[in-house]
Amino acid sequence: MRLRRIFALALCAALAAAALSGCKKGGEIGYEDPPPPAEVEGSGFDYTSAMAYYAPDEIMLRYGDFDVTWEELYFFLAADVAGADSAYGPIEEWDAEYAAGSGQSYREMILEDVLNTLKIYISVEYGAEQTGVELSDDDLASIASQREALVAQYGGEEGFAAYLAGNNATEKVFNWSASLNIMYSAIFEKIFGGEYAPNVPDEAVEAFLAENEYFKAQHILIKIVDDANAPLPEAEIAAARIKAENILADLRAYSGDDFPAYFTSVMLASSQDPAGVQTYPGGYIFPVGTMMPEFEAGTRALEAYGLSGIVETSYGYHIIYRLPLGFDEADMDGVSMRQRVAYAEMDVKFAAWEAELDARREDAAFASLRLEDVFKRV
Repeated sequence: MRLRRIFALALCAALAAAALSGCKKGGEIGYEDPPPPAEVEGSGFDYTSAMAYYAPDEIMLRYGDFDVTWEELYFFLAADVAGADSAYGPIEEWDAEYAAGSGQSYREMILEDVLNTLKIYISVEYGAEQTGVELSDDDLASIASQREALVAQYGGEEGFAAYLAGNNATEKVFNWSASLNIMYSAIFEKIFGGEYAPNVPDEAVEAFLAENEYFKAQHILIKIVDDANAPLPEAEIAAARIKAENILADLRAYSGDDFPAYFTSVMLASSQDPAGVQTYPGGYIFPVGTMMPEFEAGTRALEAYGLSGIVETSYGYHIIYRLPLGFDEADMDGVSMRQRVAYAEMDVKFAAWEAELDARREDAAFASLRLEDVFKRV
């Protein structure tokens, strides 16, 4: 979901909690860490010299009233160059096709990706302007607190400055990114009434679920594989089947008035899926296509509060208890159905803002940018 991605981008680029770890939107470059400055012969491009190619405050692009300076552009540009050089390179000819059949050169792919990323970031600023969101004194104090934590983590101001430079960032990039993180959250909360989107009506969630199938289910697993997922001996598999059947018989024989609580107690005592039980004790909430096909089919066959028979997967024997899905319960990504509707609506809003920004883009110095002049091998 694109706006979840934007939020992750802003969080990542805020450099908080030892961040500046290169969180990247869902593009084609599969790397995680932005490049450190290259100082050693043969280690790649000389990112230190590349960063100094233009003055930090030189305006490279304009999106309407929003300027993009070299230091802002360079942070994303260096990450893409390093990623492409690692994943598809080494880059020797910038106009060569970066991957067979891609139809794009290194230059085209990198610049397109950087522009798309910048537009996403600027759209948060633009959206804040459109919705009347401004940074408060508390927000500024929060950014300062993030900075103080990183200064302490890196042993003082010199260490923090080295940390930023080593990740092709500047103090301005740090502050800008931290501000965008706060702005995005504030835009979301202003439109939808808070972090959990209480302003989204139930009818909208029902319409979402009519088009996007989700399930909620608890389960008891009796494994037929070992901890390395290798099959158990046949005798142990047979014993596992008997154990699962006995548990199922016990569940079916329950005559009390609180079967959900009883199932949970049996699950906690007997299930051999400890990670799942501990992380999702109330049950898995999942969309189509994310679970084992047999598990999904077994869940789909049940009505709410329905108990399955023995469902076999490659992991073992499952007893599934389907539960009704609440609109405000978090799924396995930590997102409720109501929030998913809000994020989808935010997607639409941001797509419109991005289109407006794109129509007002002026390339300024960016039009004459030559990657081969900026990025030189050590």
